[in-house]
Amino acid sequence: MSLTLTLYKFSKRQNSTAVPDPSSGTEVSIDLKDQTQILTPTFILHWTGYPDYNYAEFMGRYYFISTIESIRNDLWAISCSVDLLATYKSNILATSAFVAYDTTANTEITDRRLSIKTTPVVAVSSANHATLGKGSCAIVTITGKTSTRAYAMDISDATYLLDNMGNWLDNVDMLPMPDITLLTSVEDILKVILTNITQIGRQFIATGKASDSIKSAILLPVSLSSLTLPSANLYLGQYDTGTSHKYVTASARIVYDILNVTIPWQATDWRRNAPYHEIYLHIPYLGIVSIPPNEVMDETSISVESTLDITSGNCIFRLYTSKKTIRQYSTNIASSFPIGASNVTPIQSATAIGAAAAAIGATVATGGAALPAVAAGTAGIVGVANSLQANPTAVGSNLGGAVLGVPGTTSCIVIYHDTTVAPDSVSSIIGTPANQVKSLSGLSGYVETRNASVAGDMLESERTQINKLLDGGIYLE
Repeated sequence: MSLTLTLYKFSKRQNSTAVPDPSSGTEVSIDLKDQTQILTPTFILHWTGYPDYNYAEFMGRYYFISTIESIRNDLWAISCSVDLLATYKSNILATSAFVAYDTTANTEITDRRLSIKTTPVVAVSSANHATLGKGSCAIVTITGKTSTRAYAMDISDATYLLDNMGNWLDNVDMLPMPDITLLTSVEDILKVILTNITQIGRQFIATGKASDSIKSAILLPVSLSSLTLPSANLYLGQYDTGTSHKYVTASARIVYDILNVTIPWQATDWRRNAPYHEIYLHIPYLGIVSIPPNEVMDETSISVESTLDITSGNCIFRLYTSKKTIRQYSTNIASSFPIGASNVTPIQSATAIGAAAAAIGATVATGGAALPAVAAGTAGIVGVANSLQANPTAVGSNLGGAVLGVPGTTSCIVIYHDTTVAPDSVSSIIGTPANQVKSLSGLSGYVETRNASVAGDMLESERTQINKLLDGGIYLE
């Protein structure tokens, strides 16, 4: 029985579904070798010369020609192996399967088959704070005439205020030591005592211990001009210093500062994720903050909002994007400000004054010599004033004075390790990650499935082999 075999000269890949153009084939009459298999048949061909072909089709199956053997003159044995992908191409395309890789553009799924470069690329972008780091000022909290207020002033003004508390003592109209010979009556003696008690009280208010009138003194990396505050005369207790300064109100004690810093991405696809990208924010008042790339992959910038309480230096930094808050930190950006203070307490002053008055009163009441007692009493009062000495102390607990020299610039630092080859450069050969169920009819090029199951009227061994080929990766052509 004579059978028909179509021979082709056809170039194709081993794991490809490509089929030849039927019009390019040559039909020949052949016989089957005795006891040959349909999947690996051997055809007996009468052919004058050498049958220079590499591909064949027989009874609906396509075959790769494996060997061509000469039996005798013009008689050839052509051994073949079935090309399952071409033979059952329509069945394959009609299949839906979980596709691990295909040539569809991928920007989201990491392709861990690609190696990572050791050498990094570093990119930095920066943005300036609107308020922080634009200058400096002092915030001095003082017990005044009617209340305790926090005053904002230039550091030079605060230094003058703190360094010259004792000097205001000279401005008080103190009475000189009286001439004892002129004190001839109890009225004269009490007048001198009461006047000096009043003046000592004023002196104490003006120059008393700093912790009694100045409750705190801090420096902030914020310019005085950026603070919108009312002004008022500054009182140290009851004493009017004669200077006017801004003071902090309840509604203005919080200062907000917001900046947006661009993320200098080095890729536009899944390489935005770790370990390819590392993202850090350098916030000068916090340090280096790490930001996981997966939290900002779809963002172009990060916003930094600071909320500063200018009376204490407590500051909250909130890091957020257009969609969510990603981090929040708290710190204190104030630095301590050393101040001069008296080491004489109000109790000490009152005790000395009271002792002098009691001595005079007792002397007068008993009819004794008043003048020596008056001299001793007023000398004691003056002694209190003379005992006032500077006692340097530091108000505040944050010793980070270096913060005043930090520029108000936040930087976004990106460290990028690229893949050794661009992902799209290998897509046509090994595909890119898909990881979803797809209909193979909508795909072309490289396709690799997981647990594929093709249906069709093929032999069971053919079905098993087709499924293995799909899971190993084929080319839909």
